[in-house]
Amino acid sequence: MTITETEYLNLKEYWDYQRLKEYNREKVYEHAEEILKDLEDKLGEAPTSVDAIFDDIWTQLPESEWLTPIPYGWVPKDPKYQLWNE
Repeated sequence: MTITETEYLNLKEYWDYQRLKEYNREKVYEHAEEILKDLEDKLGEAPTSVDAIFDDIWTQLPESEWLTPIPYGWVPKDPKYQLWNE
């Protein structure tokens, strides 16, 4: 379910924050996938999972280090963070 225009306009700051958080979560997850691939390439197998790597990074990443602003044209993978016009 996407965010309707009315929902967005009524809670713009909330939805902008949620989308910024989701953007950064996706970027950290992509980075975790790269780390896991590098481990597999070097060790032949990974001693952990991408979700474990993601959790370790995400829980230690302060909000002050988040990437901002969200690049133009980015559409969240999770439909609950997508706007009505995406």
